[in-house]
Formats: sequence, C-alpha cells, structure tokens
Amino acid sequence: MRRYDIWILRGLLLAGTALAQPVLAQPAQVQAMRPSSAENLNNHLARLASNPRDVTALIGAGEAALDMDDARAAAGFFARADTLAPNNGKVKAGLGRVMLKNQNPAEALRLFDQATRLGFPEATLLSDRGLAKDMTGDQAGAQRDYQAALQRTPDDVELTHRYAASLGISGQVDAAERVLKPLLYKSDRAAWRYRAFILAMNNRQADARKIAEQTMPSQLATAILPYMQKMPYLTAAQKAAAVHFGHFPANVGSTVAAITPTPPAFASATPAAPPASQPAARTPPPARS
Repeated sequence: MRRYDIWILRGLLLAGTALAQPVLAQPAQVQAMRPSSAENLNNHLARLASNPRDVTALIGAGEAALDMDDARAAAGFFARADTLAPNNGKVKAGLGRVMLKNQNPAEALRLFDQATRLGFPEATLLSDRGLAKDMTGDQAGAQRDYQAALQRTPDDVELTHRYAASLGISGQVDAAERVLKPLLYKSDRAAWRYRAFILAMNNRQADARKIAEQTMPSQLATAILPYMQKMPYLTAAQKAAAVHFGHFPANVGSTVAAITPTPPAFASATPAAPPASQPAARTPPPARS
C-alpha cells in the first residue's frame, strides 16, 4: 500500500482531508492544542538546555511531542528518561504510547503493564491499552478497557470512536451504532466514516458505500471504496490496524474472515437515544466536507 494511500485513509478517519494535500488531517480539538503543545515543548527544551538530566522535563517533552504526533522525537525523550530513571512508571507509559503510535501493540502492552506495576495509574492508560489490545486481536479485553474509560470520560470523542470500532470488529454492528449515535446526530463526520467502515468490515458493502458517497467528497469516496471492500477479508487485528492507522496487509485473503463475538456492551456504555425531534441517525448529512 502506498504511503499516499495511507494518508488518505488516516485523514478520512480523523477528520477528512483534501486529496490535493497528502497530509494527515487533525480533528479541530487537536488543531486547537497545537500552539500550547509547541509552547509546552519549548518550555521543556529550555529546562533541558540547562539540565539535560532533568527527568521531569524529558517526560514533559516526550508527552508534548506525542501531542504533536512526533513519535520519533517522543521516543528519544522517553528513552533518555528511561536510562536516567528505569523504574519510573510515567516513563514506561510514555514509551508504551510511542510503541502504539509506531503500531507495535504487543510492546505497548508490555510497557503499559510495567507502568502499572510501577505505580502509574491504570485509569489513565485505559484508552490506549484498549487500542493496543484491539490491534492484537483481543477485542473482549479492549472493550472492557474502553467501557471503564467511558465511565470516567463519557464525552471523549476519540474514545467513543475506538469503542465503536472495536464493537464493529467483533460483529456487534447494532451496538457500535448505538455508541456512535450521539455523534451521528451531531453530524460528526469522523463518526459517519467509522460507521461506514464498521459496516464494510461486516460485509455490508452497499450500506457502507452509500454512507461514503453521501458523507465524503466524491474523489475521496471513490479512492476509499476499494479499501472498504477489503475489510471483510482481514483478521480482527488487521481490521483494527486498517481502521485506526490506515495500514492494510500486502496480501489480503479471498475468504471472509471469521468474527469472534464478544459479550454484549453493558448498558451504561450505550448512550441514550436522542429526542424524537432530532433527525434519524441512519440518514447521513447531505453536506460534503
């Protein structure tokens, strides 16, 4: 798969992007964080200039770099911190996040486990640990983490996307749509795109195509449809890598992959239906981005 194609898919899932600009689009909330993240990084770099062994500054710089999607820089800061403080749970957590960004979920899980054993709060790792579990094919474990995380932060949009995608990977299409429903009513375009991929991975291609054509610019919809058609043939771990990172295997099988169901989503993680006066969630917004 070409790097440009990966950019298209990742941009699609995050916020939508113009085909003429092969850059990774970011959600509005991340865009708003950019100046503060850059300023935060500069502050930590200033501290490191006077004391290169300042572990707190190294951790802060690593976290700021991750916020700016610079996993390579973050890896350098956290690796240096790990050398200076090998038993620091926050450092292990940061390294785990770097591994997740680099699509190495098994190593991310190992580091997250080390972080919690060193006293780092497990609750702050739930969303990322859930994603790592999804990418190793452990949808049941991922969904338990997402559910626990949603009890703490029920309005977390990215977490909601991840949970819905995990439910879709395990064949719980209706449950996934219930989780996405509040965002669909808000015309959250990323939620509509996740919904399209959830339908595609469960081999409901006609429904997925309809949503893609009605919620995406025509060129983008045309470009993404071939990848949607591959989704049913991927393993659970491959589906997670595809939907979250735009990573498809070089060779895709010709047999629809078996789906391993997980226990039904528990009630408190299923958002309540909006008032009847709101438009039906099954009707995609006609506007194009």
